[in-house]
Amino acid sequence: MSLIDNPMYKLQRLQAFGCFLLFSSLFSLLPTSTTFALTDAEAAYIARRQLKTLPPNDELPPEVEYEVKVSLTFSNQRLKKAYIGLQALKKAIYSDPMNKTGDWVGSNVCNYTGVFCSEALDDKSLTVVSGVDLNHADIAAHFPAEMGYMTDLALIHINSNRFCGIVPKTMSRLKLMYEFDISTIHPPPVSSPPPVHSPPPPVKPPPAPVYSPPPPVHSPPPPLKSPPPRPTEGIHLPPNFGFQYSSPPPPMFPGY
Repeated sequence: MSLIDNPMYKLQRLQAFGCFLLFSSLFSLLPTSTTFALTDAEAAYIARRQLKTLPPNDELPPEVEYEVKVSLTFSNQRLKKAYIGLQALKKAIYSDPMNKTGDWVGSNVCNYTGVFCSEALDDKSLTVVSGVDLNHADIAAHFPAEMGYMTDLALIHINSNRFCGIVPKTMSRLKLMYEFDISTIHPPPVSSPPPVHSPPPPVKPPPAPVYSPPPPVHSPPPPLKSPPPRPTEGIHLPPNFGFQYSSPPPPMFPGY
C-alpha cells in the first residue's frame, strides 16, 4: 500500500489542514508588530484586487491555461505548478520594501528567497516546493487563488506582514498543510457601520386653533329723540292763547 492510500496518512493530512484555519484565528488575536500599517484605503484596494482575481465558483482552471515561457523547463509538473503559484503571489504583492521576492525569476523555484524544497512524500524521486517562509518581510499583498496549485506545501510562514483580503477557498486543496502562520498581519478592512442617527423627534401636532368669540353683535342705537321745541324768543304765550275773530277785528285806532 502506498503512502497516499494509507488511511492514517489521509486522516493526518485532513487534520493538519483543519488546523491551519484555527492557526489563522488564534494568531490574529496576538498584538501587532512594528510593521508599517496600511491605511484603510490601501487595505481596501488590495482586497478589491483579490476579489477581481478570484476564479468563478472557487475552482482553479487547469494549469496548462497559464502562459509559461517556452524557454522555462521544469524537472517535473509539480515544480511547474509551484512556479505558477509563486508567480501569482509575486503579482499579488502591493509593496515589498525589503525586496524579498526580487529574485523570484526563472524556473529554479527552489532558489527563490523564502522558498524551500524537499522530496515529495509520495515519491522520493521528485523534488517539490514544501515550504514558503516570508516572516517579518513587511510585504503588503493578498493570497492569490493560484496558490491552490502548490499541493505539496506543508508550511507557510508569513507572520509580521501586511496581507489583506481573505484566504481563498482554493487553498483547501493544500492537504499536506502542517503550519500556516499568518499571525500579526493586517486585518481585512472592515467597513465602518453607517452612523446611527437618532430617530427624528416626533412631529408635534399643529396647535389647536384658539377659539375667539365673535365680536358682540351690537343692537342698533336707539332712535334719536327729536329735540325739544326751541322756546320762542320774547314773550312766552300760553299754549291755548290765540285770537278768535268772528268778524273783522275792530280797528286798533278808531278814527283813522
